[in-house]
Amino acid sequence: MDSILLKSYQAPRVPVSYQIWLQLVTKLEKDAGMDEIAELVNHDPGLVIKVLSVANSAFIGAGSGNEVSSVESALMRLGSNEIVRIVGMLAFQDTTTEGLPLYCLTQAEHIRHSVATAMLMAHFASHTSLTEGEAYTLGMICGMGRWFLQKTIRSQNIPLRPYSGPLLESFNWEEDVLHINHAEFASNTMRAFKLPRNLLDPLTYYVLPMNSPNPTSSGMLLHCSEQATREQLPSRASTNNLVAADWFLRYDTREQYAEFQKKSATVLASLGV
Repeated sequence: MDSILLKSYQAPRVPVSYQIWLQLVTKLEKDAGMDEIAELVNHDPGLVIKVLSVANSAFIGAGSGNEVSSVESALMRLGSNEIVRIVGMLAFQDTTTEGLPLYCLTQAEHIRHSVATAMLMAHFASHTSLTEGEAYTLGMICGMGRWFLQKTIRSQNIPLRPYSGPLLESFNWEEDVLHINHAEFASNTMRAFKLPRNLLDPLTYYVLPMNSPNPTSSGMLLHCSEQATREQLPSRASTNNLVAADWFLRYDTREQYAEFQKKSATVLASLGV
């Protein structure tokens, strides 16, 4: 299984839209201008069509006769952060077309979980040193670790029985069988895409955030958000929420933890999950 670990240090083959999204995330971190953002998105004609479709949708609030016809116009209307979010969502759909059969998850379940985690991260970003956009990105990337692991296992024809237990606890199965968990795998592969360090560190240890040499509120919040969204899949939920409770009691107050639980339910309900 040593080859699994070695593979995690190589950039996996992902759709062009996903590569563009990761580059956009890095450019936002460096305060890139709208021209640079537009140039990247325009590299993929299929992605441009999808971005314009979303930008002109009723969901965004666009009305008849007020449509945009270019990425540049969409950027002016929605701003760089929102365009990058839209690209991330579209890229995620392109990447996870078949879901996660290794974890007995459909594409719809995987996307729903990742978007819900990302929205919770953005909603509570003020509890961390991350911006709202960075927190959202971290939540979306969190869901890709299992996909990267599944893709690598398939490429090496390793016969494995699908995992169907509590999803937050899948790392035990991963480490027992593969000697690396999906969070570490995602962090290693994302280094190849030059993801910002402030996103890589919490991603590495979010499963067991207190194991980090330097525990951060970002990693703790990612753990809590992942846990909260998994509770929306009762048959796959973990019964242990002690780590989530421990963070809020250690860093904040019992009342703020209660607030997190209440707002989590509200945010997730708004997604229809």
